[in-house]
Amino acid sequence: MPVVVTYRPQREGGKFTGSEEIRLQTLRLAAAHRAFAVDIEWDVAHALGDVAPARVFVSRHFFHTMPADLEAVWAELAPWGDVVKLAAFAHTLTDALRMCRLWQQVDKPTIAIAMGPYGVITRLCAPYFPRAFLTYGAANATQAVAPGQVSVREMHERYHVHRITPHTTIWALIAPDATSSPLIPAQNRAWAEEGRDEVILPFPLASRDDPDRVREMVLALGFHPVE
Repeated sequence: MPVVVTYRPQREGGKFTGSEEIRLQTLRLAAAHRAFAVDIEWDVAHALGDVAPARVFVSRHFFHTMPADLEAVWAELAPWGDVVKLAAFAHTLTDALRMCRLWQQVDKPTIAIAMGPYGVITRLCAPYFPRAFLTYGAANATQAVAPGQVSVREMHERYHVHRITPHTTIWALIAPDATSSPLIPAQNRAWAEEGRDEVILPFPLASRDDPDRVREMVLALGFHPVE
């Protein structure tokens, strides 16, 4: 099974407080022991050195904001890794859709996560985008390690993320209470039983969102709003 090793310092949301050189050496050691990838923070990526054949995830986290120019942040990270990982907090559904749009604009494997309840769609629809490298789920409902993270079981049973490919028809349930709608698990289960390559996902609408703008962005991403 491929293993990704992360050793996150406090400044990027982790718990490590020791020597930076010890932390970097640990990641190098993981690569030497055939880790599939190591995840290094944007501000020390230059100090990691060559860890081939392990891949390098270069990551940056914005735990309270969504950058105004996601593309510029991505471009700053891209030269330092095989995979770019960008996570930022979504205060609206529009923020989350901007993060999804990043997948349409980049030219290398990218992990794009909008944290928080309005960003859940970025965790669920990633397999739809060819440039999305992977998504993250919590081992169980009590072990989420980031705001808005969904358990693997819920991703599988409620949202059918395992069935999503770039060819899947994705229906967007746009509503303030979308994540709690009983329509989603019932419809996904029915479509799976019928063998239909269709999935319905929650697009939770914030009070600050412009519904017309949201619908426009949803269509531009290739999704189908539920009328």
